[in-house]
Amino acid sequence: MRPLIDAEKIKRRLSAVCELTKNHSLLLNLRESFKNIHDIERTLGRLSLNSGNARDLVALKQSFLKIPEIKKLLKSSKSALLKDVFKNLDELPGITSLIEKAICDEPPLTLRDGSMIKDSFDAELDKLKNVSRKGKDFIKELQIREIQRTGINSLKVRYNKVFGYYIEISNSNLESAPDDYIRKQTLVNAERFITPELKEYEETVLNAEEKICELEYKIFNDVRDKVVSETIAIQKTAKYIGVLDVLCSFAGTALHNNYCEPLISDDGI
Repeated sequence: MRPLIDAEKIKRRLSAVCELTKNHSLLLNLRESFKNIHDIERTLGRLSLNSGNARDLVALKQSFLKIPEIKKLLKSSKSALLKDVFKNLDELPGITSLIEKAICDEPPLTLRDGSMIKDSFDAELDKLKNVSRKGKDFIKELQIREIQRTGINSLKVRYNKVFGYYIEISNSNLESAPDDYIRKQTLVNAERFITPELKEYEETVLNAEEKICELEYKIFNDVRDKVVSETIAIQKTAKYIGVLDVLCSFAGTALHNNYCEPLISDDGI
């Protein structure tokens, strides 16, 4: 739709394509590296519009991690355009390091449910996670203790969003339920109970998990804002990745179709 009409620019591009066609290993390695590079501009756009998520940050990180490899491949390039690409590719180490330290490698799609931020990134978050984990360990220990106390091997300590944590005992074992169990719900084949101790730990765990989700969301927003603040540098790198991708596509097509390099002058071919 917008073909080059400047002879020097055409020659510059053809020279880069020619170099890639003559260096098969360079071409293959570059095209292999592109497999791990996402659509940087589109991903950045989602984050800029506050519609992105933690997976978008990971996608940017994965893309940026390939740039040092690409620059290493281009280091000995001869053509002016490939040298230009090499010079203008920014490895963005600050952003890459921030995302690597902050965001889990496989975060969830949602932003409000936690599980996005790595351990050791934020001291306050680590404390809350420790409270939550100890609370969950307590629940496991409680089940073992109550089985030993009641002699009911099928006793279970479970959780759902409606009733929270509860002790479930089948109808056949109800006679063995201790007097301090407080009936919570009756099912067809079982009864559900709570105890003051269980209720206390439930509040501890659930309060910690709620605060974890709130804090993780805040940390995500902070990281996202820092990434978005580098939009100009990111867009510049994305542009030159795109240029290199096009040159590699041209070279691949030239090899596939056995094209030769045309001779260009200001008056035409």
